[in-house]
Amino acid sequence: MNRKIHWHMMSWQEIRNAQKENPVILIPAGTVETQGPYTYTGLECVVPQRLAEEAARQTNALVTPTIPFGYSALFQDFPGTISLRPEVVSAVYEDVVRSIVRHGFDHLLFLAMHIPNQPMMEHVAHKVRDELGVLIAWINPGRLAADILKEISPDYDAARGHGADPGLSLAKFLEPDMIDLSQVVPNDFGKEFLGLPIPVGSMSPSYREFPLNMPLRMQDISPESGGAGDPAHATAEQGEAMFSAMVAHVTGLVKEVAEMDTRV
Repeated sequence: MNRKIHWHMMSWQEIRNAQKENPVILIPAGTVETQGPYTYTGLECVVPQRLAEEAARQTNALVTPTIPFGYSALFQDFPGTISLRPEVVSAVYEDVVRSIVRHGFDHLLFLAMHIPNQPMMEHVAHKVRDELGVLIAWINPGRLAADILKEISPDYDAARGHGADPGLSLAKFLEPDMIDLSQVVPNDFGKEFLGLPIPVGSMSPSYREFPLNMPLRMQDISPESGGAGDPAHATAEQGEAMFSAMVAHVTGLVKEVAEMDTRV
């Protein structure tokens, strides 16, 4: 019988015994939101879950069930988006961490997709440090994928965008039957908002080449497709190359975290 890696598929006795080896606990966290016309809404759940599973198989880590929902106000006008309030996201993260630490585990690594979730993650990490004396760590696999994409994409600037790459190539590789690009057209993404330019790769306008933060919605800047970038550049081969590099990165990180003294 292969070693169990899924927390929710283990009995409480098995989890108690696993704690003696003090494994890293991988917590995939994502969101459910529009990803343009071609990518399934749960991409940012699928990527961290598959990444955590592959890393756990190559290490001594365990994987919790994926936290599926996040704060997705930017995309809430498009059907399919499920957005939680920021305080709810923070509360879910905190309660998950407290439950795991309560059972004696103190090496926790979140694979937390979705940039708007990052402030809640940071808030909870500081609270857990102050109140439980445990350091938790997190990375955003989406940012990792974007960095890797720069090395392999023939036209990074054209391909990059919400609803295009790196997500679409990863989506094609991880769930190929869920993607149909037979009639693909570029996303029609706005270049300005209220007379201010929107830089390439940004979701916010700028003033004199400096970012200006405003509560924009995707409906304001990409009402037709809900995406950005040219999906035609996405390929399953690029997705496989990105995912392989991501697994190697996370596997190495898990081994590093396992050796850390996370008690403060």
